Amino acid sequence: MKRKRILFFYTSFSSFVQIDYEILSEKYEVTKYKFVNSKNLFSMLWEFIKQVLFLFRNLFTFDIVYCWFATYHSFLPILFGRLFKKTTILVIGGYDIASIPELNYGFMVNSFRKFFTRFSIKNAHKSIAVSHYISNEIKNKIAIPNINVVYPGVDIENFKNLKHKKKKIILTVTSVNIKKQIQLKGVDFFREVALKMPEYKFIIIGISNGMKKYLEPIPENVEVIGNIKHDKLQNFYRKAKVYCQFSMVESFGLALCESMLYCCVGVVNKVGALPEVLGDTGFYLDDKNIPNAVNLINLALNEDNNLGEKAKKRVIENFTCRKRKVKLFELIEN
Repeated sequence: MKRKRILFFYTSFSSFVQIDYEILSEKYEVTKYKFVNSKNLFSMLWEFIKQVLFLFRNLFTFDIVYCWFATYHSFLPILFGRLFKKTTILVIGGYDIASIPELNYGFMVNSFRKFFTRFSIKNAHKSIAVSHYISNEIKNKIAIPNINVVYPGVDIENFKNLKHKKKKIILTVTSVNIKKQIQLKGVDFFREVALKMPEYKFIIIGISNGMKKYLEPIPENVEVIGNIKHDKLQNFYRKAKVYCQFSMVESFGLALCESMLYCCVGVVNKVGALPEVLGDTGFYLDDKNIPNAVNLINLALNEDNNLGEKAKKRVIENFTCRKRKVKLFELIEN
């Protein structure tokens, strides 16, 4: 039986995108197409021209168009997919539907870019949201009734040793490369909480060298680490008793999910999709109140292993690559 051919569009081959590419490649013939975003108008025009030429020459040989994120690069593939009667599948990851004007965060902040996002979501045959939170955001902003929720998957096979030896360490993992991400990811708040708990060690992972200056003076009980490889990151998950996520918004929460695999007890802002991930296995901060955060972290530090084991079980039952694979295959075949 001939395998279906998928044309796979993306802008950055992040872990989310890579996982989907690998899943789809197990069953289908998948061809990648990278669209290079640029702030330069002429560079962007050239990218569109290249994409148009590629679609005219090649789209007829494919069965399915698959796009990660709804923005400039998804506009023409979904338009041409409609014209050439190809099935179009769009994954909405969160940033594409987000709008935080004070931080200039999200595609929906920019009216011009919003057009490409709305068109892509409205015209894709099948849309996939990474959480129910994102699904609801789409329905509220664009009024699309049928959204498929398929959680991102944690590749448990990459977590070969889930044994852990907990210490009273409080951890947060992020990716901060520009200044606004410090506030967006709640790293500034995490630092303020650490100042009130000098008897405990706090660790921040994922701060690029150029951004560390915005956390100065760094408290003595806070260790700030840059981007590290995944196998080294797992060592921190093994040791930390508490994992904190104080973001302003989260479309899913992959780092929280990974920490739960190692029985970390979560203390998170009650925002975005974080409650979907954490469930009843941790503690929630209703507002960014430092005394409340200190109290919740103390509760988590002194909690026995029940919540941690419960968190691990929750991830294994709900957020694995295997589950995502099954649901993606069902969507494509149906």
